[in-house]
Amino acid sequence: MGNKWYGTVLVLMAALLSGCATLTGDQQPPVVTVANLQPLPSQGLVPRFKVTLELQNRNNRALSIQGLDFDLEVDGRRFASGVSATGISLQPLGRATAEVEVTVNGLSLARQLFDWLQQPPDALRYAITGHLHLNQGFRRRLAFSQQGEVSLQSGSRR
Repeated sequence: MGNKWYGTVLVLMAALLSGCATLTGDQQPPVVTVANLQPLPSQGLVPRFKVTLELQNRNNRALSIQGLDFDLEVDGRRFASGVSATGISLQPLGRATAEVEVTVNGLSLARQLFDWLQQPPDALRYAITGHLHLNQGFRRRLAFSQQGEVSLQSGSRR
C-alpha cells in the first residue's frame, strides 16, 4: 500500500510540474509594431491620432488578449500614450492588428512639427513600449518594446 501511495504522489507531482511549465513556460511577448499613424479631427485644442498596431505572435499557442497599453515616442520624443480594452485573438504564429485612438500633448506636437518644417524627414523613427493584458494563464501581462521607422514616402514600415 505504501508503494502505491508514493507512486500516486510522484505521478501527481509530475503532472503538477508539467502544468506549471505550460503556464509559465518560455512564452514570448508578441512583436508589436506601428503599422500606421493617421490624424483624426481634433477635440478642441487636443490633437488626436489613430495608431494602427500590428501584433505578431511568436508562440505556438494562441493568445487571448483583453486589452493593451502603450507609450509611443516619435523621433526620440514622447508623442502619445494609448490604452484599449478591445479583445484580440492572436492565433499561434499569427498576426492581428489593433487600432487605438490617442491624444497627443499639443506642445510636444508643435515642437515636432517645427523641427519637421525645418528639415522634412523621409521617415519617422518610433519606439513603442507597453503591455498586453491576457485573459488567461499565470502571466496576465506581457511586456513589449519595439523600435522602427514609418516611411513618409510610401507609408511602409522598416
